[in-house]
Formats: sequence, structure tokens, C-alpha cells
Amino acid sequence: MTPKEKIDALETVVNLATSIISLVTAIKLLSPKKKKKRRKRK
Repeated sequence: MTPKEKIDALETVVNLATSIISLVTAIKLLSPKKKKKRRKRK
């Protein structure tokens, strides 16, 4: 592999990781909102 190919591979991995992290954070942000509503009802 050439250095450019290695950089491209790393970039794709980083992009996948960031997209997965953003999805996970979005899910985590959405689920606590429901929990907060339950706490308010109490």
C-alpha cells in the first residue's frame, strides 16, 4: 500500500467511527429525554 492509500483507509475508518459515535450520542440524547419526563411526572 502507498502512503496515500493508508491515509485514505484511515480517513474512511475515522469517518465511520465518527458517524457511529454521532448515532450513539443521538440515541443517548433521545432516550434520557424520556427518562427526564418520567422524573417530572413523579
